[in-house]
Amino acid sequence: MNRPEFIKRAGFVLIAEYALHNKTANNEVFINFLPVVDREAHDDRNFVRKAVNWALRQIGKKMIF
Repeated sequence: MNRPEFIKRAGFVLIAEYALHNKTANNEVFINFLPVVDREAHDDRNFVRKAVNWALRQIGKKMIF
């Protein structure tokens, strides 16, 4: 098991869960996460890519335009 992979994955899982469950968070919170998502989107580890994708999808569902 490659521990750094799962540590990084856990961070994106927390972002996804925050977007999913926090009903009062405003767009500014999620806009601040986007540079990190963009930076890590090209990670070649499968579990990290899946977590980045999940976080991005949840942010997209949460943001109000």
